[in-house]
Amino acid sequence: MQIKKIAPLTILFMLTSLVDLVGISLIGAYLAIIFDKSFIYQFKEYSYLNFLMTYEHSQLLLVVGISLIAMFIIKFTFLLFSNYLILSFAAKEQAKIQKLLVNGILHQSYENFLSSNSGDNLSSVANFSGTYREVLQAILQSLSNIIVISAVCIFLGITSLITLLALSLMIGLVIGSYNFIFANKIHSYGKDYTDGASDMIQGTTDVSSGLKEIKTLGKENFFTSLVSVSADKIARASLRLNFLGIIPRNLIEVVLIIFVVLVVAVNLETNEELSSLLSMLGVFMAGMIRIAPLISQLQISWNTIVYGKEPITTLSNIIKSQGNGMEEPKNLKSFSTKKHIPSEFKSLVLKNVSYRYPASDKRSIKNISFSITKGDFIGLIGPSGAGKTSLINIILGFLKPTSGKILSNEEDIHKDISIWREKCAYLPQDIFLVNGSLKKNITFEENAENSAILEKSIKLSKLSDFIDTLPEGIETNLGDKGVRLSGGQRQRVAIARAIFHERDLLLLDESTSALDAETEKEVMQELIGLRKEKTIIAIAHRISTLKDCNKIFRINNGELEGPLSYNEIARNN
Repeated sequence: MQIKKIAPLTILFMLTSLVDLVGISLIGAYLAIIFDKSFIYQFKEYSYLNFLMTYEHSQLLLVVGISLIAMFIIKFTFLLFSNYLILSFAAKEQAKIQKLLVNGILHQSYENFLSSNSGDNLSSVANFSGTYREVLQAILQSLSNIIVISAVCIFLGITSLITLLALSLMIGLVIGSYNFIFANKIHSYGKDYTDGASDMIQGTTDVSSGLKEIKTLGKENFFTSLVSVSADKIARASLRLNFLGIIPRNLIEVVLIIFVVLVVAVNLETNEELSSLLSMLGVFMAGMIRIAPLISQLQISWNTIVYGKEPITTLSNIIKSQGNGMEEPKNLKSFSTKKHIPSEFKSLVLKNVSYRYPASDKRSIKNISFSITKGDFIGLIGPSGAGKTSLINIILGFLKPTSGKILSNEEDIHKDISIWREKCAYLPQDIFLVNGSLKKNITFEENAENSAILEKSIKLSKLSDFIDTLPEGIETNLGDKGVRLSGGQRQRVAIARAIFHERDLLLLDESTSALDAETEKEVMQELIGLRKEKTIIAIAHRISTLKDCNKIFRINNGELEGPLSYNEIARNN
């Protein structure tokens, strides 16, 4: 929170408290005038009030009553405005945090992403940021309430300091006892909520990702049980917090009733005049009617702050972790929306590149050197776990070499990794698709035009015939994760995406391994047809897909062998 943003709110809170004081003083005056019109003569030295002394009793009550109504309407307006500003400020801060978190997820280093908890990451955007908003609202509301309570207490202290001290002691003992008993419990409920929210997001994500396998194996009950435990944990934590939030308000009401009875009893014992007692009680009751809800709300706000400590700590740790693992500047304003025009791809050279994952003592890539020039079709083969995908991630710049260099057009790609990636397209085995139209999945733009480059990408990826069969053509929604597409159609969408974004280097990470032999052959023929325009590096699942490669390398235990000919590879397999 920035001080310059809080200062105007604080001034407004102070003005609201001033209006409150005037309203409370008018209530006291109104009650006093009801019993005795001569009360007004106490203020005869204030010349601007002399006109009130000319009124009859009934007229005076009407004038003061109307003034009282007007003051409470003004107070109501101030309260609405101040509460709107609190809610607005907190909502904007939540949106800012959510944008920061999403940018953090997208711009963190790949190593940091691998070590992070996806459930926590998703919960931070969906749930923990909401808790941050609630805590922020609670802090600002508390500031507002404290200012009003302080102003009213000063006024009541002027009326009767002893009565105020007695009342403050009673309320202080009750609220202090409440916090002593329940503070640790409230904090533990916040931890339960944090754990439950993270597990809930993770569980539902797992269900969405593995629905076919879960249903096929008949394991619905197992996953329902996992999510149910998280849901119950969140429900219990919320229930207990809300229940504990009811207690302060009711306790304060009991204290106020006890206070009134005690004051009346004590004053009757001392034979105090009933009219002066009622006047003093009227002022105190007016004051307490105003601040009792505020004291209750103050306690609820404190509960919210204690409850939110654990989620906000988790949120803070995630933001710190993302910040420490940033591969690009984390300032939101630094993410330029300008389209950079990359230079034409000519060559890629790896010089003695090695890599070791942070949590491992063993190098997954060992002193690899090779070069690629424009138009090459490079094949990579090797057993599972040999380092093929790690090498692709290194070439894409997701993993920075422990030693060695990667040069594109004789420039280190890590000099500006975003410029290098503007030359690359990544086609994994499981193609990433969003719930949207075919056009949106090709362009990744909300309202892309039917441009010449879009038409070209559709033509070269051989999607035209498929689009003709769709009810709304290229605007047809593909469903969640592209459920309406076959494996071959998914690959063609990925190829169209790479062409639309004018990427020179296509990196295929076993992208055709899930296809049948005939469909794989068709997709590979489409890729071969792009060789005049694109350079291709392909991790192959089937040896037959490599026959059109002009260079083939074998990776085994992180070491590179080759280049090899297709005949050599086929002969040894």
